[in-house]
Amino acid sequence: MDVEVIYGEPSGVSRVVLTLDEGATVADAVQRLKQRRDCDSWQFEHASVGIFGEVKPLNWVLAAGDRLEIYLPLQLDPKEARRLRAKNQRVNR
Repeated sequence: MDVEVIYGEPSGVSRVVLTLDEGATVADAVQRLKQRRDCDSWQFEHASVGIFGEVKPLNWVLAAGDRLEIYLPLQLDPKEARRLRAKNQRVNR
C-alpha cells in the first residue's frame, strides 16, 4: 500500500511516497523514513504525527492512501507571536 508523507520545513514542504505492507503502523512508517537518505535532515525526536490533520499515536494502523504528516514543535508560542506582531505594528505607526 502507498502512503504519502508530508514534512514541513522553513524552506518548504517535502513530500515522500512510502510503499508499506498492509497493517503497517505510523511507527513502521517513521522507521522507514529514518532509513531514507532524502529524509536524513528530518527531525523525528520531538515531532508529533497525524493523518489528514488529526494527531495519531505511533501504533495507529495506516491505510492505503493515507497522508501521514510530521508536525514539528512550535518555535514560538502563538500567543507570544501575536503579542510581538501587535507591538511591532504600534511601533511602526
